Formats: sequence, structure tokens, C-alpha cells
Amino acid sequence: MTAGRYFDGSSTRGQDVQVEVQAGALQIDGIGFSRCVAGQDVTVSMSSGRAPARFALDDGSHCEITDTEAAAELARSLGKRPGLVERVQAHPAAVASTLVAFVCLVVVIWQWGIPLASDFIAVRVPDSWESSMGETALDQMEHAGFFRPSNLPAERQDSLRANFQALAKPAGAPKYRIQFRELGVPNAFALPGGTIVVSDELVALAENDNQALMTILGHELGHIQYRHATRALVRSALFSAFAAWYFGDVSSFAAGAAASLTSLKHSRAAENEADLYALSLMRNNAIPTQGAAVLLKKLAAWPSNSKGHGTPSKNTVQFPEYLSTHPDIQARIALFGKVDEE
Repeated sequence: MTAGRYFDGSSTRGQDVQVEVQAGALQIDGIGFSRCVAGQDVTVSMSSGRAPARFALDDGSHCEITDTEAAAELARSLGKRPGLVERVQAHPAAVASTLVAFVCLVVVIWQWGIPLASDFIAVRVPDSWESSMGETALDQMEHAGFFRPSNLPAERQDSLRANFQALAKPAGAPKYRIQFRELGVPNAFALPGGTIVVSDELVALAENDNQALMTILGHELGHIQYRHATRALVRSALFSAFAAWYFGDVSSFAAGAAASLTSLKHSRAAENEADLYALSLMRNNAIPTQGAAVLLKKLAAWPSNSKGHGTPSKNTVQFPEYLSTHPDIQARIALFGKVDEE
């Protein structure tokens, strides 16, 4: 017989008992107490670490046995085979292999699974939802003071819109609308749904080089064509959810930081894809891109060469990486044309 501790399921108080197997049934005997339970009505959970083995009965009561070997013998006598987890725990090599397999699975999901899933979801987001997201984002930015109304003359705004509208675009080119705002920095970005926001400061920095601005607008149209903003939002949500699950009780800040670092790599790939779209668009319209390279070089040196075109203020907002038109500006200069050093 084996010593154990019996709990009736209705209170936390246990009582000492003796346990054995008789004719395929679990026999439990204590002071003024005796039970015989058929083997099929007993569920066995073997010891894990310092926890005792648990023999759960069908009425909610259970018996705990601290002697691991004795508990294992009782389980075998009842015809109970250890579960998969218990068998793995009994072999250190199996535990190590399982851990390695789990880490590999996490890496595969993080590196390839989530990006593929986000792309699959993003291209299936209805146009109406995407437009609504873009309008909501624009409204939130305006109410948060991220930018101010444009001071660019209406004639200049209309001229740039007309010039870009006149470009021959590839079949299936997305719908878009161009908005001008004062951002405090020379920048442009595309929102879900087709809104392109161009800063007064960027137009000023380009001076009278409309070809350079057409290239920048082509870049933003590429973002819209490939739904980069929507992909980035879906990817960020999936990464954050996965990171929160994986890190468990670790602070949401740590989980968010991990997700952001991974999203950064993919946004750079999106920027390159949008640049190639702009390059193709300009070539198809016989527009040289050297002006865009010059403008990008000015951006690389901004604000040291701003010359009154606007300087960053303490309220300048740093936009998310996927909204930026120049995350790796030197690579873009090389792509659009060599700029002679002055």
C-alpha cells in the first residue's frame, strides 16, 4: 500500500489515506473512511517537479501521492499510460528538442508567417474600409495638431495636381487625391484609401523643380498601389498580438517594441518598392529623375541648408516609418541619379 492524501472536492482539508490497486480498481482507505473506484473512473496526472501525482476521481475528489515511483506503479496497475507531456518531461533530451522546435516555430511565424498573413488580409480589405481608415487618420492628425493648413497659393497647388494628373499611369492605377499641409518638415506620405499629403516645406525645398515633385508624388502613388499603409497597419496589429501572447506578462511596451523593430524592416522594403514604381512611372512619361535625386540630397542635409524654407519646431511630429518618404535617403539618391558634389 502507498501513503497518500485524500481531498473530497468540497473543502481544502485533506486526510491521510492508504492507496492500492485491487482487481483493477483504486482502493482508498482512511480512518473511518473507505472507497473503491473503478480504474476507468480515475484520471492520473503524474508528478511534475515537486508537485505530487494526482489521482482524480469522477466525483470531483482526488488523491495526491508524493512518492513518485509508487504513484507510477499504481498508475501502471490501473492501466494508465503517462500522457505525452509527462513522457517528454521524463526525458531531458526530449525537453530540449521540444524547446528548440518551439523556438524555430516562433521564428518562422514571426519572420514569414505574420508578413504573409498580413499581406493576405490587407489585399482583401474592402476599399470602403481603407478609405474610412485614411479619413479617420487624417482627421486625427489634424485634431492632434500634427500639421496646419497649407499656406501654399491655391494656384501652385492646382498646378501640381494638374501636372501629376496629366501623367500617363499604368493600367489599374489607384485613385488618389493630393492634399497640401504645413508640417514643419519637408515630407510627404500616403494614407490608406488614396490620400497623399505633401508638406509646404517639401514644395519650397524643391523650389521650381516640378519634375522632382512629380517623382515624389509617383513614389506615394506606389504606396497606394501596393496598399503599403494598410499592410503596415495589419502587420503591426498581428505582430503586437503575437508579441503580447509570446511575452505573456512582460509589459506591453516591450512587446510593442519588438513588433516595431520587425515592422521597420518590412517598411523599408515597401519604400524601395514605391521608389521603383515612381522610377518606372517617370521613365514611361520621359521625365528625368535627376531632379528628384537633387531634392533628396537637399533632404539629407535639411535643415542645415533650409535657407528660410522652414525649420523644425519643438512640436514637429516624427511620423511612423512607413509614412516616411526617405528612410534610407542615400540609397534613394543612388537610385534616382548621381548627384555631383558641390
